[in-house]
Amino acid sequence: MLGSTTLDWYGIGYWNQIWDWLLLELLFLVRSIYRGFVGFVGFVGCRCVEVVGAER
Repeated sequence: MLGSTTLDWYGIGYWNQIWDWLLLELLFLVRSIYRGFVGFVGFVGCRCVEVVGAER
């Protein structure tokens, strides 16, 4: 009985560890996508300003 309880606790801890790791990976992924998106928007914005400035 005691062994199964210990095993259950170990299993719960193991899944919590995986869940934390997945959340951390997701956070890094979202951050990298966000940075890439901001950089892309900034680049396109600068290009648009250059084109509009050249037309004037």
